[in-house]
Amino acid sequence: MEYCRLGQTELCISRVAVGTGAFPEHGAPQHGARLLGEAARLGVTFWDTAKNYDTYREIRLALSHLGSAHRRIVISSKIEAKSSRGATQQLARCLRELRREVVDIMLLHYVQEPLRRWRGAVETLHRARQHGQVRAIGVSTHHPRYVHEAVGTGVFDCVFVTLNVTGTWVEGRGGNSAMIAACQEADRAGLGVILLKVLGCGQLVTQRVR
Repeated sequence: MEYCRLGQTELCISRVAVGTGAFPEHGAPQHGARLLGEAARLGVTFWDTAKNYDTYREIRLALSHLGSAHRRIVISSKIEAKSSRGATQQLARCLRELRREVVDIMLLHYVQEPLRRWRGAVETLHRARQHGQVRAIGVSTHHPRYVHEAVGTGVFDCVFVTLNVTGTWVEGRGGNSAMIAACQEADRAGLGVILLKVLGCGQLVTQRVR
């Protein structure tokens, strides 16, 4: 497994991540924990979750089985609330359910509208980073426009963006070309760039793609 620094942060992440959004909705937490444990064994130390994935239990259980090796795991999560109050509550829930004092990366989840509408949440995450509750903050989006906006704020450490060879789930005009240009701008600005849905939520696994 290869590892890299995330943007200008001190976080070292595996180049391949494991997302927990597709874990069985009603599966036992032990099942998801075993999958995460196998990922760790293979060197995948970057795990992604979110409030609405409801997989904090699986991650907590997997970490407890790793012993001292749990320190190598970098966890990203996401909040959906746009208000300061809602963001504070969702961050507190994340920390509480993971039983951690710090979450490595916290993102605005699936941004589809101007970031000014997320002002309360952005301010909350900025304060949380200052107070050591969060190590890095970012924006998760399927739209190049909001990558450009994130860069322009000068506030964020990273962007999570949808990109794959067929352009599946990339929103807005320009498809992959527009998203690649947005990613390049973010990279030049020093933000970490992380790609989501590179296999199209599994749909590209069985397709022969040129």
